[in-house]
Amino acid sequence: VYFLLSVLLPVPQNLTLLTLNTEYLLTWDWDRDQMTTGNTVTFTAEYMGKYKMQRKKKNWSRVCERTIHTHCNFTGSDLHYLGMYVLRVRASADGLNSDWVLKDFCPDKDGEREEMGKTDFGTDLKTQTKER
Repeated sequence: VYFLLSVLLPVPQNLTLLTLNTEYLLTWDWDRDQMTTGNTVTFTAEYMGKYKMQRKKKNWSRVCERTIHTHCNFTGSDLHYLGMYVLRVRASADGLNSDWVLKDFCPDKDGEREEMGKTDFGTDLKTQTKER
């Protein structure tokens, strides 16, 4: 009798969108202490139009691949303001992948608008946090 030990990589936690005008930064939490091997954990983030979720073949658009950061900037991803999207993130380490964590996102509903001036995520994180 053989037993197969399956080690699952924990999933990223607390997916949050920092939004301002048409800038979209997805952030998540990751407890680096939960990895006992000490190896680097990387993250991959993707999106897809929500209406495509019913299709048999799903074509996700990758935005960040194997990043060590716990955020991914979706600003340049051509997310239409009135569209509905599903964003997803997973962790990878030691040849293992966590399950994907999904978050629904509608820029019109979930986005914050700034009336005067423009704030850049790279220089000023004075943005609104939206958790849904």
